[in-house]
Order: sequence, then C-alpha cells, then structure tokens
Amino acid sequence: MLDEYGKKLNNLMIEIYDSVHEVEQKMLTNTKLELSISEMDVLDIIGRSGEEGCTISDIARSLRVTLPTVTVSIKKLEKKGFVTKVRSAEDARCVSIVLTRRGKKADAVHRYFHEQAVRACIKDIPESSRQDLLKAMKNLNEFLRQNGNK
Repeated sequence: MLDEYGKKLNNLMIEIYDSVHEVEQKMLTNTKLELSISEMDVLDIIGRSGEEGCTISDIARSLRVTLPTVTVSIKKLEKKGFVTKVRSAEDARCVSIVLTRRGKKADAVHRYFHEQAVRACIKDIPESSRQDLLKAMKNLNEFLRQNGNK
C-alpha cells in the first residue's frame, strides 16, 4: 500500500503519461506532418542513428516490435517521403533506412518538443538535486524495461 507521497507520485506519473501522448498527438496534428505517434517513434530512432541511418532490425530491436511491423511502417514512411532506403556499396544485401529532408524536419520538431519538456522539468530544480531526479528517472526506466521484457 502506497503512503500519501506514493499516491501523489503515482497520480502524477499517470497524468504525465497521458499528457505526453496528448501533447505529442496535438503537435503532430498542428504541424500538418500527417504522422502517427508510432511513425514518429520510428523517425526518432532513425534520427538518433545519424546520417548513416539504421537497419529495420535496429528499429525493431529499439521499439521491441517485430520486423514485419517495422517493414510496414517503413513502407508507409517512404511513401509519405520521410525516409528512404540506401543499399550498402560493400554488401548489396544490407539496407539502411535514412531520413529524407522532410524526415529530418519532422525529427527536429519532435526533438524540440522533448527539449522543451526537459527544460520545463528541471527549471525549478536546484543543481544540487538534479542528480536525485536523474536517479529516480533511471530507476523508473529500469523498472519499466524489466517488466516490459517478458
């Protein structure tokens, strides 16, 4: 049974989870990018991989979904002009997925939202307490990862 502090923290975590999805969806709608949140998640992974891109397997592993799920998503994103496939010059069997100019724009909008969220989160947190906040977030992340991998 949670104490009063635990109950407040739990309620806040639920509210934050719901709000993040709502705000991300609103952001995607307002930018007229015609992307779903799951498509934006794919673009985020590709964007974090840099100019060399990443493979469908890399994306599936990061999102913890199947290869066919990612393949369908990549086909949609390619059709919409957000990604392109690039064959390796050394091994034609290897294909990297990279962001197009439009994909980079969408990724930049998404990253900006996250940067703003982080700034809002730490704006009133003294430097001396930031490591405690980071530790709490790491603990939460570890718990979610452990319970998500069944």
